[in-house]
This record gives sequence, C-alpha cells and structure tokens, in this order.
Amino acid sequence: MRPPLKLRNIGLDDCIACDMCGRRAFYIEPTELGYVLRCVSCSLANRKGIEMAIGKRKGGSGAITPLLKYDARSGVFYKCDRVQHGGVWSTEQTNVTTNFAATFDFDSLQVGWIAFTGGVPEFLMFPLGSDIGEAPSDKHKQGFRLLVKLAGGGGLREFSSTAAATWDAVDALHSAYEAEKGARPGKLPFVKLAEVRAEKGPMGTVFTPDFKIESWVVRPAELPLPTTEVEVALEELLK
Repeated sequence: MRPPLKLRNIGLDDCIACDMCGRRAFYIEPTELGYVLRCVSCSLANRKGIEMAIGKRKGGSGAITPLLKYDARSGVFYKCDRVQHGGVWSTEQTNVTTNFAATFDFDSLQVGWIAFTGGVPEFLMFPLGSDIGEAPSDKHKQGFRLLVKLAGGGGLREFSSTAAATWDAVDALHSAYEAEKGARPGKLPFVKLAEVRAEKGPMGTVFTPDFKIESWVVRPAELPLPTTEVEVALEELLK
C-alpha cells in the first residue's frame, strides 16, 4: 500500500474533515476502495494496522494523539495520557520537564485559533504562512499546534498552546530550524530544554522555555512524509 500524502502538499483546504473521526484531515490515503481523508491520529493507527472489528461508528471520536502540555504559569512540561482505574477514565499528567528532549516535526506546524474552554479544545488551524483571519469567538486565542516525539519512550505527542511565552519559544526554535534545515536534508531537529526563564509581565510572572537544537536525526517512523510517487499520483487524481 502506498504511503499517505499531506493535504498541504497539494494545496487542498486545510479544514477538510477526517472520514474516520471528523477531526481536521491532514492526509489523503489510498485504500483498496479509493482515497480517504484521515487526521494524524487515524492515519497513524491505520499504518500500524489498528482496525475496528465492527467498523466506523457515526460521530465517533477515533484514535486521539496523546498530548504534550506546557504550563507557562509554572514552567512545567507534562505528558498527558488517558488511563483507566476501576472502570473510570481520567487524564494522567506526568511531569517531564527534567531532561526534556523531543524530536520536533515542523512540517506539521499549524497556526490559528484555539479555545481551551474545558473538555475537548476547539481548533481552527491553518498551514504556516496562511491568513488565519479573525477569531471565531471571544474564547478563541491565537495559538500553534505541531507533532513531537518525546525522548525516553514518551512517544508521539500533539503539542499546542495559546500562551505568548510558549509561542515566542517555539517561534525562536522554528527560526533556528529554518536557518539550518537546508544543510540537513531529510532530518528533523532533536531538541532539548536549555532552561526555563521567569519573566514578569502585566499579568504576573510567566515562565518562558528556552529550546536548543541538540542534534539532527533521521525522521522517525511515527512521523512519516509522503513520497514523490504518491504526490504525483494524487495530483493527477485531483486535477
């Protein structure tokens, strides 16, 4: 089976919904019955051979990529996992600030509007460089989202934030990535947390992470890119 193609690589609307779960589609994938749209989570589950024996549930949530969260009020990184105890599901947060390291996939970086209002966050995201328009509500704040792979067995994570301090840190890291990526074809930055700086602002003290590119690594299997062959085939299909 051919690998998937990122929607952004062929200029499609970045707000198309996943055929499997209804979240924002990120890939077009070939199947035996044709092409389907999938979000990052459903695409990864498909490539790992994870299948639902009774098929798709209408309006189901599908597989969810676990989160990496940064609390700018305390300067702490958490990996967040859904766990079950006594038949009850809850989110377990584990502090991963000490010796924090991860591979950042800036090809997945999106910017746009995010509303953290309790429960499932609301995203209206666009490819980097797009006009994101106006906030859809007064609850939405400008933010970013991208995929990272945590070191030490932390696995694939979705990292998003609306905090200005976190935005500035990721922006600085992205600038360093852009400056060096031309000399590192096919590789991604392996990033470490150099320090967390306490800074006083009008809303009180915030903690800004300082990221440093430690090395460059071959793209992990969890963060695949489409091949030129697939890009050409799908461009022909969608003409």
